[in-house]
Amino acid sequence: MTTNWKISLAVVAGALIGAAGIELARAAAKPPAYLVVEYEITDPAGFKTYIQGSNAIKSSRVFLARHAKGTSLSGEPPKWVGIIQYPSVEEALAHDASPEYAALKPIRDKSTKWRSFVVEGVPN
Repeated sequence: MTTNWKISLAVVAGALIGAAGIELARAAAKPPAYLVVEYEITDPAGFKTYIQGSNAIKSSRVFLARHAKGTSLSGEPPKWVGIIQYPSVEEALAHDASPEYAALKPIRDKSTKWRSFVVEGVPN
């Protein structure tokens, strides 16, 4: 084989290996998770304390809807809604279980009627 053919073959083989690696990485990536929160504020001062503490916690979360009004399609409409994206269900659960957030839960529970759940999103 001539040198040009060897180089061409190496380039093609490298591209195929790289493409296969990208597909394997995509398949192994965890889907995002969404924390959905419905709440009614019963103590505005306590809720403000909770929000200030929650905002101070560093995490991978991204707020998609925050303190938003929901429109009911069926059932009773929620007072307020929050939707927070995490890189994975595991990261959402780890944030919820963190000592910093666990310390805020009693304040949250005294100042709101709170309902929340985590759902796994569609893989990217």
